[in-house]
Amino acid sequence: MASTTYTLNGANLTPGQPFVESGIAYPANWLALASNDDLAAHGIVKTVVSDPDPTPEEIKARLVAVADRKILALQASGVTINGVAVETTEKGLIMIGGAAQRADKDPSAVCHWTIAPGVDVDLNAETTTALGLAVSNWVDAGYVTLRAVYAAIDAGTITTAAQVEDPTTVGVMGWPVATITT
Repeated sequence: MASTTYTLNGANLTPGQPFVESGIAYPANWLALASNDDLAAHGIVKTVVSDPDPTPEEIKARLVAVADRKILALQASGVTINGVAVETTEKGLIMIGGAAQRADKDPSAVCHWTIAPGVDVDLNAETTTALGLAVSNWVDAGYVTLRAVYAAIDAGTITTAAQVEDPTTVGVMGWPVATITT
C-alpha cells in the first residue's frame, strides 16, 4: 500500500476533513474526488509515498501467521474416516478421545453417535478404537506438516501464502486430506 499526503501553501491537508482556503470551504470528500488537474489548479500538491518493502523477518512472520491460520482451519473443518464424520474441534477431539479410551477399556462398549439429525452411527469398541487412532494420526499429520512448513519458511523455501496453502508446490509435504479411507 501507499500513503498519500496533500499540502497547500506548506500546510498539510487531511483527507476526509473539510478545509477552507482563500475563503472557499471545501467538503470533507473533496480531496478524494478531485482529479490531479483539479488539485494542481488549486495549488494542492499530492504526494504518493510507497510503503517500504517488508523486511525478510516481516515476510516470515506473515507466512507463519498464514500457516497458523491454516492449521486452525484444518482442525475446525473436521475429517471423515471410512464414512464417519468426526468433528475435530477441541470438543470433537475430546469426545473421540474419550470414546476411544472407553472402547479400549471395555471391548463390549458401543459408541452411539448422532452425526446429524436422523444420521445415527453405532460403533463397536474395535471400530471406535480404530477411529480414534485414525483421527489422532490425522491431527498428528497436520502438525507434522506445520513443522515442515515452519522449517521451509525459515529456510526461505516457502516465500508466498499460496505455497503455505499448498506446500507440495515447493517439495514440502502437504496438509492432510479431509476424507480418509483405511
